[in-house]
Amino acid sequence: MDPDIGPISYKMCTTLRVLLPYLIIGEPYSSDLGLSDHNLYQVEVEIGDLKEFGRELGKMLQERLKSNVEMNGNMLMLSESPNGHLRPKDVKMQVKHILHHLGFSHEYRVLSEHTLIRIVRVEKKRRHMEKSGAIPNPSQSLPYLFP
Repeated sequence: MDPDIGPISYKMCTTLRVLLPYLIIGEPYSSDLGLSDHNLYQVEVEIGDLKEFGRELGKMLQERLKSNVEMNGNMLMLSESPNGHLRPKDVKMQVKHILHHLGFSHEYRVLSEHTLIRIVRVEKKRRHMEKSGAIPNPSQSLPYLFP
């Protein structure tokens, strides 16, 4: 580590990781890569059918994760708090806890893809019709005399 430069920040490492292929290949850098401060540390939660519980879900996430939460349509945008790092794994776990607390854990599942977390309804499986009726007595089903 160069004493003049100092430690490299996480934000700079992330920016370099995105820009490095463009520097090696020599292609021009486009500004639509999403490198702004607003998009860099953001986790998005797509609430889907639970739009009416979106405010309550956002309020509980804000309390549990100590982060800034904004609601935009059916998306909750979580940005990192000033004192800590926001991991998508932690957000997914807290969303699962909140769904259980609200009584939706059997009806919905939580899926995550990088920084996008989706809440989707569980598909109900169709079960085959089971035969109805009682099991016959052994004296009715066995071929020999049963006492």
